[in-house]
Amino acid sequence: MKLKALTLGTMAIGVVALVSACGDDSSSSAADGADYTATGKALLTSNCTGCHGGTTSPNLSTFSGVKSNRTAMLNRINANTMPPSQSDAWKNTDKAKLVEYLTNSADFK
Repeated sequence: MKLKALTLGTMAIGVVALVSACGDDSSSSAADGADYTATGKALLTSNCTGCHGGTTSPNLSTFSGVKSNRTAMLNRINANTMPPSQSDAWKNTDKAKLVEYLTNSADFK
């Protein structure tokens, strides 16, 4: 009987430790798309969220913000009105990568 209680107690501690190890990773959430975490977030951080993060509308600092504003973003990016200050990195590579992400990512299918 003592052995059975000890085994169940040990298993309970193991489960608690395993659940604790799977804690919240603040860099992404379960609601984030896989491509957002791998690709979109870095492009948005370097080109968009300096202005469109937090309190400025639209807020593009979260996946849900990007998802709900995707069409408007594509329209403005393709019209060259966003971002207003376009670096060489934006013109040479970032623009194409972000348009590709917003257009073809499985996150939006």
